[in-house]
Amino acid sequence: MRAGFGLVGLLICIGVIVWIMGGKGGTLEHTQQVLKSGEKARSQVNVLSGNSADGQIKFSDSLTTDLIQSGGHTDNILVTSIVPGGPADTYYGLKKDDCIVELGDLGPVRTVVNSEDDAKAFLMDTYQHQRPLTVVRNSQKLTLPQAGTTAAPATPTGAKASSGNSGGGGLQGQLDAIQNSPR
Repeated sequence: MRAGFGLVGLLICIGVIVWIMGGKGGTLEHTQQVLKSGEKARSQVNVLSGNSADGQIKFSDSLTTDLIQSGGHTDNILVTSIVPGGPADTYYGLKKDDCIVELGDLGPVRTVVNSEDDAKAFLMDTYQHQRPLTVVRNSQKLTLPQAGTTAAPATPTGAKASSGNSGGGGLQGQLDAIQNSPR
């Protein structure tokens, strides 16, 4: 009989503890909020350090680029390949053959980039500070990422390039659009 009262008393005590911890504003709810905040902070720190939000791949490893130059000056940065699921793909929505013409508030590529090292450093800085990129894709000028999203389907920010281009899409059309843009 005494054992029965002891067992019932123990079960009531456990029930009260669970009720206090699990109720609105209880310890469990607080712990869940702390864990969610911690995960959000971890993803922000990963981006600030130049990695994907999940920390799996560095931004600089998620794309390869080449410089397009004319007259001894860099005009733009050509994206030659993209790692699917990497930060260049998921945050900016960059595609192969995109021509990066502007690096957020750093300015036009032709005024800030002088070498491959500059291009890599400025692209990394732009990603870390989550600044927009302006690219030319299929003869259209686009700003990436699209406002209010982290995955960036491209949206046009201007009309097609002037009628003096070759009329074709692809890399040649993008190069023509860049050369015809005002300097």
